[in-house]
Amino acid sequence: MNCVNCGFENKPGAKFCASCGVQLPESPVLTQPERPAAAKTCQNCGFENLPEAAFCGKCGAQMPEAPAPAPKECKDCGFENKPGETACENCGEQTAGEPAGGTHTPDLKKAASEAAKKLKSLPFKTILAALIAVIAVAAVIVVLIVVLRPSRYSMENSSIHFFDDKDAVTVSAGGSAKFSIEGEMISSLGSMDGATSALLTQNSDETVKTLWLVTVKGAVRIADGVEDYRIAGSGKGVLYFTDYNQENETASLHLYDTVSQKSDIISDEAFYTSYDYTACISPDGKTVGFVSDYDEEARELTGYIKAGNNPVERLGKNVVAVAAADGGKYLYYARLTDSGASLYVKSGDAENRLIADYDPYVHGGMFFTEDCSQMIFHMDGRSYISRNGGERVKISNSEINSLIVPDRVQTGAGNFVQLSASVYGVKSFASLLGDTGDGIVRIGENFEAVEVSGIYSSSVYQPAVSEDGKRLLYIDYSGDLYVIDPAGKNARAETLAEEVTFFMAAGDGKTVYFRNEYDELWVVKGNGKPGKIADDVSGICSLSPGGGGIYYLMDYSDDNGGILYYANSGGEREKIAGADAVMNLWASADTVFYETAGSEVYRSSGGKPFEMFFERPDTAD
Repeated sequence: MNCVNCGFENKPGAKFCASCGVQLPESPVLTQPERPAAAKTCQNCGFENLPEAAFCGKCGAQMPEAPAPAPKECKDCGFENKPGETACENCGEQTAGEPAGGTHTPDLKKAASEAAKKLKSLPFKTILAALIAVIAVAAVIVVLIVVLRPSRYSMENSSIHFFDDKDAVTVSAGGSAKFSIEGEMISSLGSMDGATSALLTQNSDETVKTLWLVTVKGAVRIADGVEDYRIAGSGKGVLYFTDYNQENETASLHLYDTVSQKSDIISDEAFYTSYDYTACISPDGKTVGFVSDYDEEARELTGYIKAGNNPVERLGKNVVAVAAADGGKYLYYARLTDSGASLYVKSGDAENRLIADYDPYVHGGMFFTEDCSQMIFHMDGRSYISRNGGERVKISNSEINSLIVPDRVQTGAGNFVQLSASVYGVKSFASLLGDTGDGIVRIGENFEAVEVSGIYSSSVYQPAVSEDGKRLLYIDYSGDLYVIDPAGKNARAETLAEEVTFFMAAGDGKTVYFRNEYDELWVVKGNGKPGKIADDVSGICSLSPGGGGIYYLMDYSDDNGGILYYANSGGEREKIAGADAVMNLWASADTVFYETAGSEVYRSSGGKPFEMFFERPDTAD
């Protein structure tokens, strides 16, 4: 009898599911079949159950657990999953030793509640400044009782745009909302999915700075008197400083919960200056690292961490939190000395030194996955990875300068003095592509970066990859446009077009628009022959949301702009009514904008006609 909750095939006559414990529909009188090998005997009623039974099929009592088998390491990212898992909890790949298409088995102790809920939401100061990074990633995961294999990427799915007026900020949110916020705009930071932003404004005499939470629903005032701020990648937390004391270089540090819309004070005397941002926030917005007790004369400071509802924890003298994973599970921090610093990662009580003598000019930037469980960095001309708080492992004899991901993949970056920390909306770095400057490498299942063969030139420009990872597009030094399967064995790059200046590709990588040296716009489908769309096309082009078509300008001049057209994937074009003097054009995940020579901004979303959205103020007044 198959369980209506989890689909497990139970023994005939069973009253309770042997997998999840849910009561089964009434059935004929239960009979005792021949006992199978290694059958489990219920200690409550004596019924002989299947060896894999977690609950008794007759009385529903929980069966005694067998000795736990060894954890199952994911062949893709190395994460140690629970025995019986068929999909990796970290990256979603099929775990080794299970047939393809297997069903994820939930934690048996949580099965009853999961069945009811149906889902679950898952110099010294220069050295200091160079080691501070705010790590922003999206981390909202929904898990069904039968878990489907998740996507490799987290995509941007919404957008918020700000237009600064003289006395207010006009906001476009979600492609359709429009509202105003009082004050002059100073800066804004958005969540990784584009659905939430934090906005800092000031009043007309520049005496009061106000921090706002902005969503498609409108704006909520977070606090006045704010000096600086950062938003978590998930958009669930905003970290900000108030009450700045310039003489003592201290400020009050607060954490704002965007869900409850309440703030908690983390420290009354956190170290802060107008040019050093010495605090970090975890992707889920729950964990904060900061510095206090700064003594410049003694060249000492103290680092602290606050994870969730736990009290503030002292990290130690001259220890600075650089980044924190969700729930504070992994903590990246630096130990400072007079001459430099060492970089560590900590998981529980175990810590691993990643870089002995960190020099921001030599070691450059760092890459994190969306939950900060993996970090890639380079030193001495080689690239290394740390996974799940573990020690560093070399993955390449070349420096990976950037990762190649589809355009809509969420990305975030924090640039503070010399340190640059970039966050990618990926669950694992396995199977991703990296640009070394001398070629393209593919990070394999065992986290060894192998050069993509079949690329004819070491000079690769504008590399782009499809969302399924099967089509890598690039231009070489001569301007030829190529496509190759970066994971294919014995694959060879195929020429799609010649004399190309730039190209844009849809998410599947099969519809590619390109402009050549003669200002002609072309489209090529798959590996077919290109078809010309138009002549005299400017370099101002933008894919439509979803990447199915392209907006472009013809007959462009610096004084009068150009005429706006749209072409679909088949190359058929149409003129946009009234768009005859367009100076600029841009698009996001859900919205397309263009600006005219008269400083009027028009907006379109969901394929609807363009409408006048905003007119920039006359700066001469």
